[in-house]
Amino acid sequence: MLRDGSSGGVTAIEPGPTEPELPEPEMSRPEVSEPEVSEPEMSEPEISEPEISEPEISGPEPTVLDREPAAPHPTGGFDALLDDADASADEVDTGEELTVASIFDFSDRVRPQRPRTSVLGWLSLAFAFLAPPLGLVLSIIARVWAHHRHGWRTWPVTLATVVAVLLTAAIVVAGFLVGIRSTQTAGVDAIVADSAAFCAALDETPGVLDVAGYGWPSEVGTVDESIAAMTAYRDRWTELAELAPSAIASGAGSIANVASALVDNAESTRSVDRQRNLDAISAATNTSGIPAYTAVYCR
Repeated sequence: MLRDGSSGGVTAIEPGPTEPELPEPEMSRPEVSEPEVSEPEMSEPEISEPEISEPEISGPEPTVLDREPAAPHPTGGFDALLDDADASADEVDTGEELTVASIFDFSDRVRPQRPRTSVLGWLSLAFAFLAPPLGLVLSIIARVWAHHRHGWRTWPVTLATVVAVLLTAAIVVAGFLVGIRSTQTAGVDAIVADSAAFCAALDETPGVLDVAGYGWPSEVGTVDESIAAMTAYRDRWTELAELAPSAIASGAGSIANVASALVDNAESTRSVDRQRNLDAISAATNTSGIPAYTAVYCR
């Protein structure tokens, strides 16, 4: 309703005619069907295998034990262990459940036998220290016996052999040295015994070997007194030369011979050349070797 501004009245406005609603046309999409393509069927040729008739074998029906076992199929390392465990479980029914722990249980395996030392081996080790030659013989016997019987050699037997060889070698060397020493000692004792008479006669004039000419009389008064002293010296060394052992007999005899020549010369000339006579007798005493010999063998 609208109000009229001039009259103040209300004028009714009638609605006009409405347009009819037209339905929208439905647009349908034509359906296109895909053509069906059929693949040709290819029939495989039938190959007929010739029938081979097995010969009839009369007899009892083969049992389970007579049948051939199935060919083993290739498996890996762990699968092989499992297959072996399954096979052993099938063959022997122990009534226990097969587990992974039982597969790797090797307690039923035979343990290798540990080498053991025999009584003979221990005896050889003991005798290797107490009696090395006997211990060496026992160790050799123990080694041969253990090798042929068991195929091994134990450490006590080996140690006994080494110790016995070393100690036996030491005993042999020590015995050799002792034998040489004993031989030398025996020889020395024999020489000492042979020199006893010479050494005893030489001791009657102590210190005679320490003076020049072994006591040659170089300062005597008259010619006759000098000849008498020279004659006593000659007789003394002639006696010592007869008692001297073979090692110094030539030296002692040389002194006696020089003294005898000097005495003969003084008697014939009735004169004494003291310095010349001392030099001649000193040459004989210096080459005699008597002092070195008496230092070792005169006891």
